[in-house]
Amino acid sequence: MDIQLIIAILLGIIAFIYLGKKIIKQFTHVEKDPKCEDCPVPESRK
Repeated sequence: MDIQLIIAILLGIIAFIYLGKKIIKQFTHVEKDPKCEDCPVPESRK
């Protein structure tokens, strides 16, 4: 195998793991201080 192919595959795997962790963190992390805890609901959404 060519060394460039091995490096490209390793970088792809690292990027995939990084993105996976970011996505999982975004769905599981609860914001400590929500920006809009009790905002008024617009009339159109009532």
